[in-house]
Amino acid sequence: TVDGVTAGKPSGTGQRVQSVGLTKLMMMPAARAEILVRNDGARTYDADSFKLVSTAVSNLTGPAVELASVTIERPAMAQAPLPRLSVQKPPVLASTEATPVSSASARTTKAAGHFGHGHDHMAANPMPAMVPAMGGASVDASTVGVGPCFPARPKAGNGLLPGERRQIVFGFDGNNLALGANLVDRKGTVTTQLKVSAFNAANPHVCSPFGTSEVWELVNTTNFPHNFHMHQVKFRLAHPAELKAMGVKTGPIVDPQGTMNGLYLPEDGGGVDVWHDTLPLPPSSQDGTTPGRAFVVINFRAVEQIGTFVYHCHILGHEDNGMMAVMEVIGGPLAKLAQK
Repeated sequence: TVDGVTAGKPSGTGQRVQSVGLTKLMMMPAARAEILVRNDGARTYDADSFKLVSTAVSNLTGPAVELASVTIERPAMAQAPLPRLSVQKPPVLASTEATPVSSASARTTKAAGHFGHGHDHMAANPMPAMVPAMGGASVDASTVGVGPCFPARPKAGNGLLPGERRQIVFGFDGNNLALGANLVDRKGTVTTQLKVSAFNAANPHVCSPFGTSEVWELVNTTNFPHNFHMHQVKFRLAHPAELKAMGVKTGPIVDPQGTMNGLYLPEDGGGVDVWHDTLPLPPSSQDGTTPGRAFVVINFRAVEQIGTFVYHCHILGHEDNGMMAVMEVIGGPLAKLAQK
């Protein structure tokens, strides 16, 4: 499991969170993973030792170092000892791969230790090469005031119309990295547009009514990856059936360069919902004609979500360069109390 979600606990749908089996996992700044290695009758591998290592991802570069090692002790008669876990201080990650070192017949690990929050070690390590040098100024996140809702639809509670989805655009505002927000109908036509702008809390911002569930289409127009993160929520990849109902003819991930093939958790194949608070967003094609995309479903149904918070790229250099925006959940029980 990833991003602080624990297997066996209730999910946003009321069902129990399931773990998934995998040998590779894409981890960008702020990503966390819980990895369970079994040493009982349910184990499916013959190896006695495992390594958790970082690896390069296509055109993304990162340090290839050993992050952790696990030694499986064979049980002496009736009692099976717990695995010994030795963890080194993690560097900035591009991805991780769980690699058995003593047997080729070892299969998969199952996703349950935490590997640090991106900001914890970004300051202590050089910016990885996957983060391009930016010419824009650092953006002041202390801007006072919050702008108006987008879309401005008071009669509809500022929510989406049937068949609509939100489109969040990752791009440039001059020399600064920036975010934009559009509304897209079932035909794929952009009907209302909020231009791509560097962060300013006074800009118009996305507003979603409390109690709703929305499909967000994340669009990367740059030819390098980003890491979508939203405060206060967990989200999952959209199901193929949900996309088909909205007129979308692709799967939940569109990766023009094939940069991240095989590195997403396997929930897009159906059957398992994996809940995230960070998600790698593939880059556009090299010529910039085909954006990278990810379709996610976000629920705004928890009382603690009511109010304003932010979503942003969780690569620190991108966020500080302007790739952040305000989000507001409006209405709900607190609004009713305020009216009394």
